[in-house]
Amino acid sequence: MNGDRRCFRLVGGVLVERTVSEVIPALKKNTEGIDEIIKGLHETFKKKEIEFVRFQEQYQITERAQ
Repeated sequence: MNGDRRCFRLVGGVLVERTVSEVIPALKKNTEGIDEIIKGLHETFKKKEIEFVRFQEQYQITERAQ
C-alpha cells in the first residue's frame, strides 16, 4: 500500500486520522505482543496440564464412564 494513504485508527475511543506508514509499525508491534502472550499462555497451560496429571496420579483419580 501507498504509505501516504490515509487511514483511521481508534485510540482510546477517539477516531484518529493517520497515514498507512504511521500505522503499520504499530500494528506489527501489537501483533508481536499478542504472539508473545499466546506463547506464554500456551506454556502455562502445558504446566497446568502436567500438574493436573500428577494430581490425578497422586490421588488415584480416574474418569468414570457414564
